[in-house]
Amino acid sequence: MAADDESVVPGLTRDIEVDESTGLMIVRTTQNVETILEDLQARARLLDARANWKGPMHHVGSIPLNVFYDLQQRFRDPRTGEIDKAGFAQARLRWIQDNPHFRARPGRLL
Repeated sequence: MAADDESVVPGLTRDIEVDESTGLMIVRTTQNVETILEDLQARARLLDARANWKGPMHHVGSIPLNVFYDLQQRFRDPRTGEIDKAGFAQARLRWIQDNPHFRARPGRLL
């Protein structure tokens, strides 16, 4: 069974199945990231690679939503539901650093 979440996030697809041996429900979420990559390539073309990093904020890249939520879940305390904000922030930067196709500008993040 596939639940199409296109109405919520373009390109997002969720497949749901039941493992007959355990009775557990398995949910797989995938996202077509072509539009994200096209947007980042357009941003990179407009950017002066020699521009400095001065200022409070810079768009350095994009993380697909299914990856974002997966990273967030890894830093959630199962007892309290609280998210380790510092660890989660580091993980996002590390993911963008390790996945250069999702970068909007060059440079070292960590």
